[in-house]
Amino acid sequence: MTNEDNVVRELLGEITTLLNRFPKVLEHRAAEIEATGKDPELASKLAKGADAMRDSGNLYITWARHFAALSEGSSDAAMTRMNRKTSTCKTGLPVPIVPPPHNPPTQNMTLWLAFCANIWSSL
Repeated sequence: MTNEDNVVRELLGEITTLLNRFPKVLEHRAAEIEATGKDPELASKLAKGADAMRDSGNLYITWARHFAALSEGSSDAAMTRMNRKTSTCKTGLPVPIVPPPHNPPTQNMTLWLAFCANIWSSL
């Protein structure tokens, strides 16, 4: 493993930690606001935002793992199996863990941004 591989893995760990932590912090803040009775609408928006951030964070983490594996010369066979899986967010909508492999990342990002815009507009 080269020094560059170590940097990629280290950054992947940091990204994963932050993207997993952020929704939890939003949920905690929403609970604080709800407990004080200050602004129930804001608390609800933060809770829904936490769900959206968790789902989108999972997508980005999966892509980061994919590219980290590629940078290390991995054949990435495990990712190919994962490409067929989906998850369901609390809204009940299917959320791809990894976009289909035949779509270029730009197309996937456009579709993902449209999906997120749809969720955010419903908040």
